[in-house]
Amino acid sequence: MYKLLSIKYSAATHGGMHRDNNEDNLAILKVSENNFEFSDKLYLNEAEVNDFNVDPERLFYCTVADGIGGANAGELASEIAIKIFQDSISENKKASISNNDMGNFLRNTILLAHDKICEVSRDDPSKTGMGTTIVVASINLNGLCVAWSGDSRAYLWSPKPLKNRDQRLGLNQMELLTSDHSLVWEQVESGDISPEEARVHHLSHIINQNLGSIDTKPRPDIVFRKLNKGERILLCSDGLNSMLTEAQIEKTLSLHLPLSEIVNQFIFQANDAGGFDNISIILLEVMDVEEDSSSAGKSSHEFNTSTQVIKKSDSNKLLLNLSILAIASCIVFLLFFIYKETKNPSSAFLNNNSKMDSTGKEKEIIQVATGLSTKPSLDSTLVRKDSIAKLDSNVSVQKNIINNVTSKKNVRSEISTNPIPSKVIDSIIVDTNSQKNIDLKHKFPKILPTKKLKNK
Repeated sequence: MYKLLSIKYSAATHGGMHRDNNEDNLAILKVSENNFEFSDKLYLNEAEVNDFNVDPERLFYCTVADGIGGANAGELASEIAIKIFQDSISENKKASISNNDMGNFLRNTILLAHDKICEVSRDDPSKTGMGTTIVVASINLNGLCVAWSGDSRAYLWSPKPLKNRDQRLGLNQMELLTSDHSLVWEQVESGDISPEEARVHHLSHIINQNLGSIDTKPRPDIVFRKLNKGERILLCSDGLNSMLTEAQIEKTLSLHLPLSEIVNQFIFQANDAGGFDNISIILLEVMDVEEDSSSAGKSSHEFNTSTQVIKKSDSNKLLLNLSILAIASCIVFLLFFIYKETKNPSSAFLNNNSKMDSTGKEKEIIQVATGLSTKPSLDSTLVRKDSIAKLDSNVSVQKNIINNVTSKKNVRSEISTNPIPSKVIDSIIVDTNSQKNIDLKHKFPKILPTKKLKNK
């Protein structure tokens, strides 16, 4: 939050070297509750420098629209977009506005302009297919807010090296605030091609969204930035960045020249490189900043939006982080499984029994078959060692008993015919009677036929 932002600005538009008409439009809008000033390309043919102070009663807007559709159709579409912004801003002169409200206002105004262009296109068949890209910037006491649809751009240049460099461009002092809504820029963000390769790509003219498309409604993006003294903000149509490299743009923005001369330099350089498209430029410079003491401690990242740029290096970091997360999840699951097993007595007992020798297994089967219940323990008080030793000689008989068990009565009848010495059975029964007070929670678990687990 600021008490005051003092800015200078300059703007110009040019038809380029190969176009008969200029389909670009741009506008500067200075707003207060009692005043509204509007300037469009008719009054900005000669670049000049102007001052403006953003304070609690005044805020600043600027916009560039690049018409598409050929002849008068593209120019009309960009004019409609500028006119809609002029009308919306003149009706909403509130200077004190939050970031969320400002972002929603710019987005809604872009959608309103889209609807109006579609309406005109439907009413006049000769204008079918017309449309425009747009980029809008507003500056109030919260800082900078940029909204866009299409491939018109906004850059931010800093007099000091950037702490967080724009990985897409690889430059030290300039970042691209916008991300083109185009086919080739999607490949840039996925890391498949470089920005320079996208600039000269034969499909660079194909955009994914614009104002005026009957089939696809635009999805404007929003970004916020905190502003610092000496920073420069550039809004332009693609007639500039399609002719100049990002390094050339950064170098020109760093020139110690008046803003009007820098604007003229851009137009000259773009035309000298070919000038195949219309060129429109709005250039701002932050001359002075007076921060509100209550928000002076906020860092610039608090002014970023949820609109994220996917950088090539960041995507690699993302894959690494996902791999680490997957490994950590497996470790946590394993630890949880081990913890669960240690806390489950019956499960632990079964696991222990699975490691017993054949003598122990046969003892377990006999206990279930005879209906006896004992604590899950190998203590000699439950099963006498001498009984186990005698049972060893009757393994085959005991297996037959288990295979023929169909009910409790059958179990008893089998036991009665079992050649196991009666003393052994009596000793087991005695041991069982001595454990009458055993908690039922510790009854020996019944062993059910094993089932195969489904593979997950």
